[in-house]
Amino acid sequence: MGKHQIYTNELKLSIVKRYLENGESTEGLAQELGANHSDVARWIRKYRSGGEAELFRETRGVKSKGCPKKKYENLSEELKQVKMERDLLKKVLILKKELIKK
Repeated sequence: MGKHQIYTNELKLSIVKRYLENGESTEGLAQELGANHSDVARWIRKYRSGGEAELFRETRGVKSKGCPKKKYENLSEELKQVKMERDLLKKVLILKKELIKK
Protein backbone atom coordinates (compact mmCIF):
# COMPACT_ATOMS: atom_id res chain seq x y z
CA MET A 1 0.00 0.00 0.00
CA GLY A 2 1.44 3.37 -1.01
CA LYS A 3 2.03 6.35 1.23
CA HIS A 4 -0.57 9.12 1.01
CA GLN A 5 0.62 12.55 -0.04
CA ILE A 6 -0.24 15.28 2.43
CA TYR A 7 -0.97 18.68 0.91
CA THR A 8 -0.70 21.98 2.79
CA ASN A 9 -3.78 24.06 3.46
CA GLU A 10 -2.33 26.87 1.38
CA LEU A 11 -1.87 24.57 -1.61
CA LYS A 12 -5.42 23.21 -1.27
CA LEU A 13 -6.84 26.74 -1.11
CA SER A 14 -4.77 27.79 -4.12
CA ILE A 15 -6.05 24.85 -6.17
CA VAL A 16 -9.67 25.48 -5.14
CA LYS A 17 -9.40 29.16 -6.07
CA ARG A 18 -7.86 28.32 -9.44
CA TYR A 19 -10.81 26.03 -10.09
CA LEU A 20 -13.43 28.54 -8.98
CA GLU A 21 -11.90 31.72 -10.40
CA ASN A 22 -10.19 30.46 -13.57
CA GLY A 23 -12.44 27.52 -14.40
CA GLU A 24 -9.56 25.06 -14.57
CA SER A 25 -10.61 21.41 -14.55
CA THR A 26 -10.22 19.15 -11.54
CA GLU A 27 -8.44 16.64 -13.78
CA GLY A 28 -5.89 19.20 -15.00
CA LEU A 29 -5.23 20.54 -11.51
CA ALA A 30 -4.87 17.04 -10.10
CA GLN A 31 -2.51 16.00 -12.87
CA GLU A 32 -0.35 19.04 -12.20
CA LEU A 33 -0.11 18.01 -8.54
CA GLY A 34 0.26 14.32 -9.21
CA ALA A 35 -2.93 13.80 -7.22
CA ASN A 36 -6.21 12.08 -7.87
CA HIS A 37 -8.94 14.32 -9.34
CA SER A 38 -11.33 13.07 -6.63
CA ASP A 39 -9.05 14.68 -4.01
CA VAL A 40 -9.32 18.03 -5.78
CA ALA A 41 -13.09 17.60 -6.16
CA ARG A 42 -13.38 16.84 -2.43
CA TRP A 43 -11.45 20.03 -1.55
CA ILE A 44 -13.81 22.05 -3.75
CA ARG A 45 -16.87 20.43 -2.19
CA LYS A 46 -15.56 21.10 1.32
CA TYR A 47 -14.74 24.72 0.47
CA ARG A 48 -18.19 25.32 -1.01
CA SER A 49 -19.93 23.81 2.01
CA GLY A 50 -17.99 25.62 4.72
CA GLY A 51 -15.29 27.88 3.35
CA GLU A 52 -11.71 27.76 4.50
CA ALA A 53 -12.64 26.40 7.92
CA GLU A 54 -14.20 23.29 6.38
CA LEU A 55 -11.42 22.91 3.82
CA PHE A 56 -8.75 23.06 6.54
CA ARG A 57 -10.62 20.85 9.04
CA GLU A 58 -8.60 17.72 9.69
CA THR A 59 -10.63 14.53 9.31
CA ARG A 60 -7.85 11.95 9.28
CA GLY A 61 -8.04 9.81 12.40
CA VAL A 62 -11.32 11.38 13.56
CA LYS A 63 -13.84 8.73 14.53
CA SER A 64 -17.30 8.88 13.05
CA LYS A 65 -20.05 10.05 15.38
CA GLY A 66 -22.49 7.48 13.94
CA CYS A 67 -25.35 6.11 15.99
CA PRO A 68 -24.36 3.59 18.62
CA LYS A 69 -26.22 0.30 18.61
CA LYS A 70 -27.86 1.12 21.93
CA LYS A 71 -29.46 4.20 20.38
CA TYR A 72 -31.02 2.03 17.68
CA GLU A 73 -32.49 -0.20 20.37
CA ASN A 74 -34.00 2.82 22.11
CA LEU A 75 -35.41 4.10 18.83
CA SER A 76 -36.93 0.72 18.11
CA GLU A 77 -38.64 0.70 21.50
CA GLU A 78 -39.84 4.27 21.02
CA LEU A 79 -41.22 3.44 17.57
CA LYS A 80 -43.11 0.50 19.02
CA GLN A 81 -44.62 2.75 21.71
CA VAL A 82 -45.61 5.43 19.18
CA LYS A 83 -47.29 2.84 16.95
CA MET A 84 -49.30 1.54 19.90
CA GLU A 85 -50.40 5.09 20.77
CA ARG A 86 -51.37 5.72 17.13
CA ASP A 87 -53.45 2.54 17.03
CA LEU A 88 -55.17 3.50 20.28
CA LEU A 89 -56.05 6.95 18.90
CA LYS A 90 -57.48 5.35 15.75
CA LYS A 91 -59.73 3.15 17.91
CA VAL A 92 -60.85 6.17 19.95
CA LEU A 93 -61.77 8.02 16.74
CA ILE A 94 -63.79 5.05 15.49
CA LEU A 95 -65.66 4.79 18.81
CA LYS A 96 -66.32 8.53 18.81
CA LYS A 97 -67.78 8.36 15.29
CA GLU A 98 -70.00 5.47 16.32
CA LEU A 99 -71.30 7.41 19.36
CA ILE A 100 -72.06 10.45 17.18
CA LYS A 101 -74.10 8.32 14.78
CA LYS A 102 -76.34 7.08 17.61
